[in-house]
Amino acid sequence: REFRRRHLPCDVVVIDWYWFREFGDFDWNRDNWPDVQAMVSELRSLGFRLMISLHPYVDRASRNWETFSAERLMLEYPSETRAITSHDAILDVTDPRAAAVLQQAVARLQTDGCSAWWIDQVQPEVHPAGSVHRGGSREKVHNIYPDLFARALYDGQRKCSNERVFTLSFAGYVGGAQYGVALWTGDVDPTWQVLAEQVVIGQQLSLSGVPYWTTDMGGYVHYQHYDPELYVRWFQWGVFCPLFRAHTKRPESEPWSFGEFIERMVSGAIRLRY
Repeated sequence: REFRRRHLPCDVVVIDWYWFREFGDFDWNRDNWPDVQAMVSELRSLGFRLMISLHPYVDRASRNWETFSAERLMLEYPSETRAITSHDAILDVTDPRAAAVLQQAVARLQTDGCSAWWIDQVQPEVHPAGSVHRGGSREKVHNIYPDLFARALYDGQRKCSNERVFTLSFAGYVGGAQYGVALWTGDVDPTWQVLAEQVVIGQQLSLSGVPYWTTDMGGYVHYQHYDPELYVRWFQWGVFCPLFRAHTKRPESEPWSFGEFIERMVSGAIRLRY
C-alpha cells in the first residue's frame, strides 16, 4: 500500500520461509495466514504478483516426516551434521515420487494465486559426503540437484497452468533456463567490495550461458552500521541487470527507509528501470 501511495513501480512481493509451520509441510500455516486467497486478491488489485519460497528441507516436526521416511523419499542427515545445520533431511528429488511431492505443492499454491517460485538452499547447502540418493551418489547428484528440484516445479505448474514458469534459484546448472530458472548470486554482505564483485560475477554468469540473473540489491546480511549510499549505488547498477530486485534481512529496507534524499535517488533508479 505504501509503494502505491508513493507512486513507486513494483511488480512482485516475495514471501520467504515460514509461510509454512515446519520445513517439509509444503503448505500454509493457517494460524498466521488465515485467508491466503483474500491476501492474494488484494495484492493483485494493487498490481502485485506473489512469489513464494520452497526449500528442500524436511524436519522431524513436519506433518509429512513419518510418511516421507516410510516411503524413503528423503536423504536423512547423519547426527554429526548437527554442527552445521538445524535440519534433519532433504527431499531426494532424484526419486520421481519425491518430485511428485513438489509438483503437488505447486498445484496447490497455484490455486491459491502464487505466480512464481523462490527456491532457496538447493545447492544443497548441506550434502554430506558419502550420501547416496536413489539416482546415485552424492558426488554424482550434487551439481544437478537444483535443476532436478526446479524441473519438478516446472512440471507441476505445466500440469495445471499455461502461465509462463518463473523460478528464482539459489543455485543452478547449465540449461536451467529450460525450466524457467533465473539465478541470484546468494545472500551477500552489504559492502562496497561485494558490490564490485557482483559486477564481475554477473558478467561471468552471462558468459556462461545464464541469461537471467540478479543480486540482492543493497546487500542481504544485516549490519548495524549500514551505508545508505551503498543502497543507492546498488540500485543504480541494478537498473541495467537482467532482473531487478531487493532482498535483505534489515528490518527496514524500502526506498523510503533512509530519508527523503535517498528515496528520491532510489525512486529515480526504479523509474529509469521501468
